[in-house]
Amino acid sequence: MLWLGSKLGTSGPTGKNGSVEDLMYSSLISKIEKAKRYAEEPERISFRSFEVAFRGDNGTHAVSLKGDDWTCACEHFHTSGLCAHVMTLQRMFAAHLTDNARYTQEHVPA
Repeated sequence: MLWLGSKLGTSGPTGKNGSVEDLMYSSLISKIEKAKRYAEEPERISFRSFEVAFRGDNGTHAVSLKGDDWTCACEHFHTSGLCAHVMTLQRMFAAHLTDNARYTQEHVPA
């Protein structure tokens, strides 16, 4: 998109602040710096939902998070409500999960 201004003949000086391209590059640099700062502050981000294909030792399983509720297509999750696939994602994304999503209780049969 930066080249479009030159093609339309708007690349000339815009006054004492410089050319349109200079202002656009300055704005882009500012956005990049902001993105770097945000990336160093993971607490700014929290997952509300996502779905992944998890390649485990015994096959690939669909694992998802919706709100604070996890689901996994593996057999162990269906019997106990927790599995290695969910626990792995809880560890990997702990900084981005609510406490309820980060810590899940296994359903132990009585």
